[in-house]
Amino acid sequence: MKSYKSSCPVNLLTFVSICFLNFLSFGQVANEREMLDSLLHKASDEYYAYNYKESLKYSARLVQLARELNYPGYQAEGYNFIGIIYESIDDIEKAQRNYERCLLYAMKSKNDTLICWSYNNLGNIFGQHEETMDQSIEYYKKAYDIGKRLNIPAEMMGAKLNIGWSYIDSGKFEEAYPYLKDAERYLKMDSNTESSSQLNFLFGKYYTSKEQYSLATSYFQSAISDAEAGGHVIEASSAYLGYSELLKAQGKKAEAYDALLKHMENEDRIYDSKKIKHLEAANIKFELEEYQSQLDASKKERDSQQLTLEKSKHTIYAVSIGAIIMLLFLLTLFKTNRFKRVVIKELSVKNKELREAKEKAEALSRSKTDFFSTISHELRTPLYGVIGLTTLLMESKDVEKNKEYLTSLKFSGDYLLSLINDVLQLNKIDSNGVVLSPREFNIFKLVEKVIASFEYAAQENKNVLHVALDKNIPKKLLGDSVRISQILVNLIGNALKFTHNGNIWLSITHQLDKGKHRLHFSIKDDGEGIPKDKQEDIFNDYLQVNRKENDISGSGLGLAIVKRLLQLFGSEIKLESDIGEGATFTFDLLLDTPANCVSKEELEYITGRLKNRKVLIVDDNKINQVVTRKVLELQGMHCDVCDNGYDAISKVEENVYDLVLMDINMPDINGIETTRSIRRFDTKTPVIALTAVGIEELGQDLFEAGMNDFVLKPYEKSLLFKVVYKNITIADYESHRLVTSTAS
Repeated sequence: MKSYKSSCPVNLLTFVSICFLNFLSFGQVANEREMLDSLLHKASDEYYAYNYKESLKYSARLVQLARELNYPGYQAEGYNFIGIIYESIDDIEKAQRNYERCLLYAMKSKNDTLICWSYNNLGNIFGQHEETMDQSIEYYKKAYDIGKRLNIPAEMMGAKLNIGWSYIDSGKFEEAYPYLKDAERYLKMDSNTESSSQLNFLFGKYYTSKEQYSLATSYFQSAISDAEAGGHVIEASSAYLGYSELLKAQGKKAEAYDALLKHMENEDRIYDSKKIKHLEAANIKFELEEYQSQLDASKKERDSQQLTLEKSKHTIYAVSIGAIIMLLFLLTLFKTNRFKRVVIKELSVKNKELREAKEKAEALSRSKTDFFSTISHELRTPLYGVIGLTTLLMESKDVEKNKEYLTSLKFSGDYLLSLINDVLQLNKIDSNGVVLSPREFNIFKLVEKVIASFEYAAQENKNVLHVALDKNIPKKLLGDSVRISQILVNLIGNALKFTHNGNIWLSITHQLDKGKHRLHFSIKDDGEGIPKDKQEDIFNDYLQVNRKENDISGSGLGLAIVKRLLQLFGSEIKLESDIGEGATFTFDLLLDTPANCVSKEELEYITGRLKNRKVLIVDDNKINQVVTRKVLELQGMHCDVCDNGYDAISKVEENVYDLVLMDINMPDINGIETTRSIRRFDTKTPVIALTAVGIEELGQDLFEAGMNDFVLKPYEKSLLFKVVYKNITIADYESHRLVTSTAS
């Protein structure tokens, strides 16, 4: 808990008000009240002039005289000042004791304002320890109830502010918020820069916890402005520290560092003032002991003059020792401060160097990420056209005689896409940008497709592919089939690359494991084999063992990607091999069965429901337009096509579509901005992003712009149909519900 929370030393106006209330409440002799008022004035004036010793002296005299004259209200005010002085010099135990005395005599005098101060000050004392936080909040609430009954905005604001502060310090941000809002309302009635700075600082901490960084920034800046305008060094230090932590959370390291320097500058000022405070505290402690000794001596003077002389001797000894201690303390502080400044200067230089190096490293990392993102789209887009057109041509009966060449073309395109994806995939895994996406799949069909993709490569190296799958494996499993395919493609491709005139065996066995299906994969070859001393290295990035001269096939990333993808599955790759004896790679995957399976018949039903639907295709690439249009029209859908965002906006305004397929990267106005413009006049038509840019790179931008879903190119046709059907069905349902509601 911060020790500089709002406290309640009396200002001059409040002081005069209290004196006036005392005047009305007590009908004692005028000269008695004048003496008490004079002592109270002097205690107040000396405190605000930071003459704590003199203020303490007048406060002690006030308590003594008020006790003799039976004025409990003045006793309470004297103890209040003594408590404030001890709190100012960090003697918390004595501060608490005097605040409790203040509360006792304030209740005797039935002075609600003094009672309110006592509750608030005791709240500050108990709020400095986590174990007494609840007791602190109870005191603040009592102070607020009195302030509300008396209709004093300053007291209500202070109590609400302190309760909110206590919850913020405890990390209970939601519980703090209503109290901060109440304090804000009362502050408007009785504004001052210190309270305003503290309140803005607490709002900054609250919105930082909610990750609402824009609001948090505004409040921290206001807190800094108020603190500096009012010369409040402690508030400025806290505000800059909070602002620095906010900037750091947003990744603005340079700005966070600058704010931290401002915090340190203010801390230096606080440090200097604390040195003075500690010296003053030592002096006060000594002077108070001296004053108490004098009081005791004067009381006992009638009984024993000799005792008074002895007390005086002790006082002289105490003065001498105190002076020596103070001198040594001052010398130590001087040396410590000089050493601190040297260290801070050296640290500042080192921090500057580290910050510059860090900024360079971050710039390089951003450049790398931007490069991968750009090259991803630029390479995937033309490959989508190559693979898509090849697929369409292979399905045509008129090109049967050229099917062999088309098969080779498609394999080359698939291979090039795989090579590019290797590089991009490794970058995404390194950046924690890859997560598993479990979907229903058929392991038998997956393996069939993987093996079929390697038939041409196997024939070139005169290899034979053997497949053995356990018949007990369920036909429908739940898992990330894309990542499993990628693992198998890399391992089989690696085996084919280093095996000539040989065999490659793929086997998958099945075993139940606590209600789940454990699949054991084995990829074995009788090729060159891998030396024992190289078997760990082959899983490192870009390393290829036994690479032949002029062999340019492969990226050297396949096994590194396999290892990292299996880590996502919670599995690991194992290798058994030796020179001339081939190699065997094994791993296990633990998979579920899908809760809701979609059968072949259901998929046919879906595509049947898409007939006669009208779709707008927005894509600046002509080949992509042809491929997408052909895929949809084969299912009986009607398509309009445009190649830029402006035409797309016009077409949606002039026509009624069941769905819009929107490319993201287009000249002039991209797909996100185009969708945002469409949503200004059409909130019902589903818009699906059909893009080569990964969803990890786009984040929430798609959905914030108003898009309903996305499909990543190159895509599986069945996936495209499922996404299209799902979104058209949802739109139909919403439209039907709206019509029904209006009719009723």
